[in-house]
Amino acid sequence: DDGGRFTAMEGRDPENLAGALSPSGTDVLGKSVFEVWAEVEELVTSCRRVLAGGEHASSFVWYGHHVDASYEPIRDASGQVAGVVGVLLDVTSQKQLEIAIQRWEARLAESERLAMLGSLAGGIAHQINDALTATRLSLGRLISFELAQSPMTPVRQHRIELLQDTREGVGRVEQITRELRAFSQAD
Repeated sequence: DDGGRFTAMEGRDPENLAGALSPSGTDVLGKSVFEVWAEVEELVTSCRRVLAGGEHASSFVWYGHHVDASYEPIRDASGQVAGVVGVLLDVTSQKQLEIAIQRWEARLAESERLAMLGSLAGGIAHQINDALTATRLSLGRLISFELAQSPMTPVRQHRIELLQDTREGVGRVEQITRELRAFSQAD
């Protein structure tokens, strides 16, 4: 009515609807919307606008339920506002579905990012491995060259040891690149 009191309710289950609309779970017929929903500022503001003669639509959350609402004034024969018709739709399921879709899209984007990272890692590992192969072969040739020289001097022996240590280091880096390539090919 023009005081914002509930005078009628319709829906799939009006008795449960009336109880669900009230924070105490009791019937709201005859009670003021400003009393029942005092804590839902968006809804109270919307009802005040409509009682002043305008139409309004809003969305709000009521005890964990997402609600879309549309309000329209009821006018008497003289055109004065005699009440409000409000249509409330519980859109909680749709909101939950939207949230689930957003989470799925975020996981998909993360998965695609990881796939790109894996591909990049594989390409980098391949390039590094090519350079390491050339380095390892050159080190092997240098070691062979030093071993073929005579006489074996302490300086030459030290140079051979340094070259062998370097070749072992290259081998460790090659192992890392193999692991990186294996990571990039993992499903």
